[in-house]
Amino acid sequence: MFRYIQKEAGYLIRRMGLAGRRFKPAMNQIEGYTQTIKDAGLYPDKFVAYSGPDVKMKVSINGKKPVWVTQFCANNSLGLAVDPEVVKAAEKALQAYKSTSCSGSPALCGKIGIHEELEEEIAGFKQNRCATLFMTGWMANIAIVDAIANLLPTEVPGFRNDEDIVVFSDRLNHASIVAGLGIAKIESMMSKHIHGHVKVIQYNHNDVKDLENKIKKYIHRNEKLMVVSDAVFSMDGDIAPLPEILELAGKYRGVVVMDEAHSTGTIGKTGRGIVEHFGLSKNKVESSGSELIHMTTLSKFAAGVGGCVISNNEAFNDLMHISPYHIYTSVLPPSVAAGCLAAFRKLRKNPQLVTKLQKNSAYMRNGLKEMGFDVRGETHVIPVVLPGKTDVHLFGKELFEKHRIFVSAVYAFAASPRLRLTASAMHTKEDTDLLLSSMETVGKKFNVIG
Repeated sequence: MFRYIQKEAGYLIRRMGLAGRRFKPAMNQIEGYTQTIKDAGLYPDKFVAYSGPDVKMKVSINGKKPVWVTQFCANNSLGLAVDPEVVKAAEKALQAYKSTSCSGSPALCGKIGIHEELEEEIAGFKQNRCATLFMTGWMANIAIVDAIANLLPTEVPGFRNDEDIVVFSDRLNHASIVAGLGIAKIESMMSKHIHGHVKVIQYNHNDVKDLENKIKKYIHRNEKLMVVSDAVFSMDGDIAPLPEILELAGKYRGVVVMDEAHSTGTIGKTGRGIVEHFGLSKNKVESSGSELIHMTTLSKFAAGVGGCVISNNEAFNDLMHISPYHIYTSVLPPSVAAGCLAAFRKLRKNPQLVTKLQKNSAYMRNGLKEMGFDVRGETHVIPVVLPGKTDVHLFGKELFEKHRIFVSAVYAFAASPRLRLTASAMHTKEDTDLLLSSMETVGKKFNVIG
């Protein structure tokens, strides 16, 4: 049998003219690229935690012995991931379902009662009618963008999607949105017989005037319009101008998509996100002429993992339920869903957690500014941009190794070099003062501040 295969393979090689030709190993380029990243000092440090995302964490860096540090980099913004009530709810669900996994697609046996409870809770909290859970926020964002642009990548007898769409995307949007736009464009090109054309236009960050000019330039009659933006930008900590975006998109009966990964649970008086932050009533949103769709993650304040698409449009919610990014995967384990449900309910009863977070954020931000640091944004995400010649990587390591302060040093891939700090409702004044004194010491050592 082996000799037969050898003979047939030899015949095919000769027939295709491949004999004697040399080919590069497929992984050579990847190996060279990765080594170049490491040689340039751009490969990130490897952190491993040996405790939960509390204020004090036991963490190892690059395989060294774990040490206790004070962290200002976790997304546990309200402290609910380590809250005893939330943990207990997760444990209770684990025992009730006697399973660590649902082991199935939501289209089959995967969806359980607690998933429906969580969807109803999230929709109610966001003051919308509908919600659909996804395994990750990344998948939820791709599902939204692709569905609005292309509906589904499947031909439906008796229906033709021949409407073109122009998507306007903020230049600093999250990578998941960028990925979703890329997939939407590729699908429209590969299935021209069932899809209209998808055009993607970037506009300058939070620049409403530039958005307006580009809408006027690129949108034509009979084309659909979508504007997609982070609500709170994950690397800059600033907030999208939602009222102006709704007004602009409304003139064209467009769709506005807000990625609320970093805004749900953190902005607005009770943490309901960007709509509450701007004081927009339900009537104000609906009368704008735009359709507003939200995505929120469950891995930030909500103490779990996953994503959720929220809207007031039942037809769109139905479409989300048959999205390939929803049905061709698994679902949240019972313990995770129960923990998230408990987190949302705790926030409903304890809006003072949001007040505490916002006060802590302001105290940290103002303290850094007073020292002379270049601090950006306006939320609990606090970017500190260092001068161009400063080695951000070494700055972050100095904080970790000498001061036991754990922050996110961003020096490659995600954004321009900076320290990305995140405040939490868990932080005490003493915790933040420790950060500020350490930042001052290291800032002076690196000649960032005087």
